[in-house]
Amino acid sequence: MESRRLTELIKKYSHMIFRVAFSYIGDHADAEDIMQDVFVKLYRCEKAFESEEHIKAWLLKVTINQCKSSLKLRKKIAYEPIEAAEHIPSPEKIEENTLLPVVMELSPKLRSVLYLHYYEDYSVKELSHILGISESAVTTRLMRARRHLKKLLEKEENYEL
Repeated sequence: MESRRLTELIKKYSHMIFRVAFSYIGDHADAEDIMQDVFVKLYRCEKAFESEEHIKAWLLKVTINQCKSSLKLRKKIAYEPIEAAEHIPSPEKIEENTLLPVVMELSPKLRSVLYLHYYEDYSVKELSHILGISESAVTTRLMRARRHLKKLLEKEENYEL
């Protein structure tokens, strides 16, 4: 891919890729690493893309796959430095009307589906294609994510449903 086109795509999609990676991984530095890896793969990719939507879908699929690989690697390493947990707010410090800390408590599968559906406006059918799962699985994950999010919010005293 030519560098000018790559630069355009980085400017256009870097925030989206970072947000998806962060919603899946939950760590700022790891999300940045994943974002960089995704753009390196795009640079090396010799695939001819049909449209801008095709590029966006490809980037999302590669981002999610990178996140899954990163999570597998984390499980194999099985340690986390204590400094990594300093940025995670305690339940007492969650600000009113701030959903992100609560959403980050969901599993990566539920977080990613919720984020892609509500923040990136992907339909169930599009998510099915991007994630490589059936539409009913996407619907089930959305339902579970909403249910878990509701339970988490009900535990918080600052939220009124």
